[in-house]
Amino acid sequence: MEKHRILMIDDDDEDFLILKKQLAKIEGFAYELDWLPGWDNSKNLQDLAAYDIALVDYRLGIENGISLIREAVNKGIPTPFILLTGMDDPNADAEAQAAGAMDFLVKGSFTPHELNRTLRYTLARSRDLTLIRNMNAALEIRVQERTQSLQKVVSELEQQVQETSVAQKKADDIQFLLKQMLTEYQVGTVTVVDRSFNCVFAGGIDYKLPIDTLIGKPIYHYLLDDYRQVVLQQLLPVFEGTRLLNFEPDWDIDDVTPSFDAFPILDLTGAVEHVVVFTRNVKERKKMEHEIQKALEKERELNELKSSFVSMASHEFRTPLTSISSSADLIALYADRSETEKIKKHSERIKHSVENLNNILGEFLSLGKLEEGKTTAQLRDMNLPELVEDIHEELKYAFKAGQKLECHHEGEQIVQLDNNLLKNVLLNLVSNAIKYAPENTNIHLLSTVHNGNTTIKIQDKGIGISPEDQQKLFGRFFRASNATDVQGTGLGLYIVKNYVEMMGGKVTCESELGKGSTFWVEFISK
Repeated sequence: MEKHRILMIDDDDEDFLILKKQLAKIEGFAYELDWLPGWDNSKNLQDLAAYDIALVDYRLGIENGISLIREAVNKGIPTPFILLTGMDDPNADAEAQAAGAMDFLVKGSFTPHELNRTLRYTLARSRDLTLIRNMNAALEIRVQERTQSLQKVVSELEQQVQETSVAQKKADDIQFLLKQMLTEYQVGTVTVVDRSFNCVFAGGIDYKLPIDTLIGKPIYHYLLDDYRQVVLQQLLPVFEGTRLLNFEPDWDIDDVTPSFDAFPILDLTGAVEHVVVFTRNVKERKKMEHEIQKALEKERELNELKSSFVSMASHEFRTPLTSISSSADLIALYADRSETEKIKKHSERIKHSVENLNNILGEFLSLGKLEEGKTTAQLRDMNLPELVEDIHEELKYAFKAGQKLECHHEGEQIVQLDNNLLKNVLLNLVSNAIKYAPENTNIHLLSTVHNGNTTIKIQDKGIGISPEDQQKLFGRFFRASNATDVQGTGLGLYIVKNYVEMMGGKVTCESELGKGSTFWVEFISK
């Protein structure tokens, strides 16, 4: 694994230690970090050439990092620079680029992945710029050699022919070498275009068309015209001497998400007749950014879930526990007086509170199994009317005064569903109807099975649910705004929805405030 040497010029050793830790977290790439706490032009300037990248703090005592970068670039130091600053200041970014910095990082705001991406991009750009400098240098050598040959044309014609031949061969060799290097460009593609946007040279591992078919053709002629026009508009200012950096249009073609860089190439008169365009496929980077965003959203969701759980649990556990504590104290008091009826009353109260706690814990356990993927549906033949009768029997002590559950079944009796999951669903829906309906009212449970299609309807004349609350009814820990005085965790309907969907069905609700609610559980045969 190639190791890249990095020099950090910063008068704060804590920033050095933080950066060193972040580099250590980067997998697949090796970086060696050195630290220079101060700067002395006479001692340190030439030492920069030994490093692959220099990270320079914006503030260095009475000096600033931009002055250092400008002086190093003016003296031809090849090391690429990245400016570090404590504030996200666009002016500092622009000033750093004008001085010759490759990139700009805000301390404390980047992740190891973003740091690695910036370092890799800086290294790639440095190599590209070095290559272009070498091309210009080679062209200058060629011009110098031809100029020297022409100066001797009168007196040394034969020698000039020989020297010209040698110079031509050298130039051809250099051109051949450059073409080989650009053809094997490992980051993406490299294309040289003229002012008519015709391709005069092409190379790079990402070109899927033969290079010979590209020369002389309009750049990216194989792209849809809309896409191509977007690139051409970005290249126009480059022919006026500007640079195009990190242009990333919002498209994905043939599994490639492109990023463009472009630089002007000056001719001998200083005019820009050609532009070199580098493209890279940043699909994996975009994918990683998307995954990071999803992870952040998931973490935010978990934090909200934790807050909801703590708030709900502290309230729902406190009520039955308080009831148990006070009833226990009263039983002790009544025991001394032999008041049997009052003892029995408070014993029932304790039993009811314990049942509430068990129900709350049961819902938490069901939620945990759901979230961990440990709950699955086991579809088997079962008798639906018998299950409804079991539910009726199990809930008979939960009814308020004068409440009654009226059950009616139509059609076949045998259905293929998960008995345990469906029982939990119906217990939850009927229990809700009991809780939210007033005394002396009937609750209706109608089940229908025809041709393998099953519909179960639970209807009450309770407090009802507002249209706004119905939109969130099946969410975790959600409780309707008019149900805050009724004990509950806000998990029941969330569990109901998941259990029904596990069995291939759906659950819906219709409700009107003050007039009651109707829930439908439907399983359609496929």
